[in-house]
Amino acid sequence: MLTCKEASKMVSQSMDRRLSVPERIGVRFHLLICKGCAQFRDHMTLLRRTCSQHAGSEESESALPGLSPAARDRIRQALMHNDG
Repeated sequence: MLTCKEASKMVSQSMDRRLSVPERIGVRFHLLICKGCAQFRDHMTLLRRTCSQHAGSEESESALPGLSPAARDRIRQALMHNDG
């Protein structure tokens, strides 16, 4: 039986790769009995879908209309620096 920590890690990994059959079975079983992890999966799915839609829209560059292109670049650089 997976712990919540293991299940949430696999849910996150499943967004980027196909889980093995034993991993999928373990996660599905855990999600059946753990409402918290099931909600985490639902939130991750919604967040990924929303971010994907936003990144692909023409509005993404105008999301902060008051910022100059230079300010946007500085924010992007700061975010990339903090992410690594």
